Amino acid sequence: MADTVQLPERKCAWDKCDKVFIPKSENFVCCCLEHARNYYTEKFSKQFSVETAEARFWEMVDKTAPGGCWLWSGKQDKSGYGVLRIHPGQIAAHRFSWKLHNKKEIPDDTCIIQTCGNRLCCNPAHLRMAARKWTSSRNKK
Repeated sequence: MADTVQLPERKCAWDKCDKVFIPKSENFVCCCLEHARNYYTEKFSKQFSVETAEARFWEMVDKTAPGGCWLWSGKQDKSGYGVLRIHPGQIAAHRFSWKLHNKKEIPDDTCIIQTCGNRLCCNPAHLRMAARKWTSSRNKK
């Protein structure tokens, strides 16, 4: 049987716990599963918070594309639209751009469409509101 090496003690990574424990592997950062859940939830909620969303949005927008489009260079959904992660979910990049530049919420029965036809475009000059009913009939053609 192979010799097992005991890892050195470490303090639980969750900031509300002071326990010192011996991890089962290098990947263990917390003393128990509950503290690991709390640690990672807090870590990702800060990383993908609404407060950091605007800065992350601008890091992923390329304003140099032809035709005046501001192209999203980040993650895309299966339909080819850009998406921005905001804890606990995500938002379409063009919808985030519209909300950012118009400083208001988008009604539930409303879509934001790219008038240029480019699904990655986030230029507010290329975005407009449309009734969800209108976009559904438009996409069926």
